[in-house]
Amino acid sequence: MKGQPLKTKGETLADPRTPDPGDQPTVGFMPPAADVSYRYEVLNEVGSGGMGIVYKARDRETGAVVALKVLHPEIAAQPQLIERFKTELLLARKITHKNVCRVYDLNRFGSVVAISMEYIEGESLRTLLGRVEGLSTRHGLKIIHQVIAGLAEAHAQSVIHRDLKPENILIAQDGTVKVADFGVARSVETGAPQTGAIVGTPAYMSPEQAEGKSVDARTDIYALGLVMYEMFCGQPAFKGDTSIAVALKQVQELPTPPRQLDPYVPEFIEAAILKCIEKNPAKRFQSAGELDAALTGKQEAATVAVSDGREPAMPVRLTRWEPRDGLLVPLAAVGLLLFF
Repeated sequence: MKGQPLKTKGETLADPRTPDPGDQPTVGFMPPAADVSYRYEVLNEVGSGGMGIVYKARDRETGAVVALKVLHPEIAAQPQLIERFKTELLLARKITHKNVCRVYDLNRFGSVVAISMEYIEGESLRTLLGRVEGLSTRHGLKIIHQVIAGLAEAHAQSVIHRDLKPENILIAQDGTVKVADFGVARSVETGAPQTGAIVGTPAYMSPEQAEGKSVDARTDIYALGLVMYEMFCGQPAFKGDTSIAVALKQVQELPTPPRQLDPYVPEFIEAAILKCIEKNPAKRFQSAGELDAALTGKQEAATVAVSDGREPAMPVRLTRWEPRDGLLVPLAAVGLLLFF
């Protein structure tokens, strides 16, 4: 997908100082205020949301290609929100890991406020899920293990994401996965009150978030469980007509077990998902490392079973006769006639 812009922020994996033929300004898009062009050459718009517009831009000082999030004017005019983004920058700078998108600077250009971040040529997990109806076990676990690695490093730095969702999981062209947008992250070391404020996306919000209670690493584990549910089942765990309805389901209801939706979801993945999304945080995996060990251990066990010479179990669909298998009989007969 060379040249296809990512609909969110990230970095290019090529040397950012090397001009790319595709890094030319797009004709017809509306660039941000002229003040921004003093520092950045804006190439094109790659996404927008409730907080602002994200552009692909080249830093005139360093030559690096970055994602530039320009906040909406009504947001940039609110000092308390600007403080929130300062917090985002400071927290994100604490996390240095190949599976976490880096945040560079918060810039002011007159009345315009912009945040520069890594840029990725690739796509978000949301875009990928929009193309397929559920991921294969191997593909899904390859993504999840990298997300877990990024979260583990963030948690080691006492940073909680609080808004993990497919839109914030980015997949580069070489398969590298990065967790992005720690915009609502809050350090558990700050001592700031963590109760009363409901922050996050209802479809991936933990019960404690929906109730305005304190959060910790297990909050991200819950959200990752919901992401895994959607990856392997092809649909969200909870649906509702309104955001409030979805948030209430996070507190009050249990989703349909994955294997009831798709019997080919491996049992160990279903077990991991259901443990991640326990309503009581004490019943979830207590760390990203615990979740990773549970998934990795099951994978290794399956590999050992085959290498030890034990015959692996055949999928159920291959052990029973189905109507469409009747087509194989005449084909086999024709094959025998041609052979003899």
